[in-house]
Amino acid sequence: MKKLEIIALIIVVVLFISISEGKEKALFLDSTSSQVFTPLYSFLERSSRWEWVEAPSNSEENSSLSELQDEDVLLFRGYEKEDLLFFEVIDLQTSNKILGLVRKKEDQNYMIEELKEKLAQEFSFHREIKILFVREEYGKSSIILSDIEGKKQIPIYTTEEGYIESPILSFDTRYVIFVWDKGWGKGIYRLNLENKKVEELSVAGFNDYSPTISSRDQIVFVSERKNKPSILKMNKDGSSQKPFIEKDNPLNWPAFSPDSRSLAYCELIDGKWSLKLYDFLTQEEETFDFPLNVKQPVFTPSGGRLIFVGEEKGRGDLYSLDLVNQNLTRLTYDNYPKEKPAPSPDGRWVAFSGAAEGNNWDIFLLDMNKGTVNRFTSSWSRETHPYFSPSPVY
Repeated sequence: MKKLEIIALIIVVVLFISISEGKEKALFLDSTSSQVFTPLYSFLERSSRWEWVEAPSNSEENSSLSELQDEDVLLFRGYEKEDLLFFEVIDLQTSNKILGLVRKKEDQNYMIEELKEKLAQEFSFHREIKILFVREEYGKSSIILSDIEGKKQIPIYTTEEGYIESPILSFDTRYVIFVWDKGWGKGIYRLNLENKKVEELSVAGFNDYSPTISSRDQIVFVSERKNKPSILKMNKDGSSQKPFIEKDNPLNWPAFSPDSRSLAYCELIDGKWSLKLYDFLTQEEETFDFPLNVKQPVFTPSGGRLIFVGEEKGRGDLYSLDLVNQNLTRLTYDNYPKEKPAPSPDGRWVAFSGAAEGNNWDIFLLDMNKGTVNRFTSSWSRETHPYFSPSPVY
């Protein structure tokens, strides 16, 4: 797997910890800031076996760790001593050891698999649950990365040129796909989270928006290239852009199922948005006829339900559709405008943007266990388009 270039310089200057009984042999030493998106498997699967390096003794160890504490959050450290293998995860902000594991050297391969499991258990639904959303304030539009508690919010990209919409993460969490409205048209762009480089994926001169990405890294999006919104598809680098679903009526809000077998979207029929479900395997399409204006459908992580905004008389609430028995359940009852529902990877939360007070848009979290709605952001800035990271990240 590709190493984290963004922290390569840090790794070079960090010195391995030595102890009074003698030198250790280092397996690896790595650190990460909360702004870096990297799945845990990427960290552990750099090679089939760990590379052994001599760990020198150095009196400047504390200053090196202090430099890391200024910028980074977690330190991953592995080493060998006296035929034993050690692995530690240290929270650099509190100096607490989050995880420690000791095994015999001959159990190295088993230890790697055990580490993957333990790291996933420790981090998957706590530290790595990150939310992306868009914040507009003081003439700037920013993609914000936040923890699930909303306590640490970090802008990862900001522009003063136009507006950002619909940020989503690739499944390897290396890229953010987003829509950039520069005033004369909307296009789809890709932000590389390792080097912060932005590249345009859309063909200039057309309105492209509402992207969704499959587990196979195929991007499906809405385009107005034929004077009406249709659904197109392209590769993750923007190549091979082709029509996918074309109809006489406008189409919008495509969304892949977790297994990428199905695509939900909406079609404007007789002035009302209707829910459609396309099955790639059977190439059949199902239409759901509700007495609601259906917008922005999204699959739950299990793939068994669709959550969408249902509008009636201009007011919107969230609804859940069971795809097995086709039962429709209303999730919210407050009737203020809502947009962009986004389920968390563990299915516990549904984030959405809402205007509870006039035109002040904030992010809210619906607790699917309790049925309660909590405010996630609370400011006079405009905060919209929430999206959960699909993979564990640290």
